[in-house]
Amino acid sequence: MKRQVEAFLVGLGSSDAEVAARLSREGVRGVPGDPDDCAVAVYLDAVLAADPQVRSVKVAGTAAAVYRHWRRRISVPLPEPTRVFIGGFDKGRFPGLVRASDVESAEGGSDGTYLPPSVHAPGGARGLSNSAVGDAPPLAPQAPGTPAPGAETMGPGPGRPLG
Repeated sequence: MKRQVEAFLVGLGSSDAEVAARLSREGVRGVPGDPDDCAVAVYLDAVLAADPQVRSVKVAGTAAAVYRHWRRRISVPLPEPTRVFIGGFDKGRFPGLVRASDVESAEGGSDGTYLPPSVHAPGGARGLSNSAVGDAPPLAPQAPGTPAPGAETMGPGPGRPLG
């Protein structure tokens, strides 16, 4: 898994601008200064989500940490372009990658730069946007117990009779 994570990180790009462009194309949005919800952590969490052993991902300092169920965590050094990107992201250089609810709740600096919010405003599913897929609008939040749009075509769910 360590080699896989290294490959994902190197594949983001060879400069901070390339890393930002790749994350933007993938529809990733994150929270500056948050090791759990940094744009790179959100990306890694998404690409590793199919592995049932992966519990969570954190990105802080010079490494990404992958926490696994019942196993030791894996620590992977961040490539230089990714480290530079994270420093810029945390300082507001890539406002297009900041999760929308966090931009709306943030106070802007006097020079127009983004200042991270003092309180994290929840929003999105780990900061992934479906805007990278065509021009689809963002998914609307559903009230608890309300089926998602199209759920009736997905067949019976747990506890539902087959016919």
